[in-house]
Amino acid sequence: MNLTHRDSSLTKLPETKKVLMFGFNIPVKGKPIHEAMDQMRPLLQLVFYCMDKIKRFKVSKEVGVKFDVC
Repeated sequence: MNLTHRDSSLTKLPETKKVLMFGFNIPVKGKPIHEAMDQMRPLLQLVFYCMDKIKRFKVSKEVGVKFDVC
């Protein structure tokens, strides 16, 4: 592909948003839902850990306490 002078005149990158996304498949086949959720608990804790590590998306103490109680 040949680059022309017109193609090289772009100076700004497109605007982006800072986003942290997690997606999980809940393994419920042949298991009770509460057992499947117990298996997912470490992954959910990982989400809150990552959010806590990113200072801009810091989890409040109130939310952390609610999650620990569950």
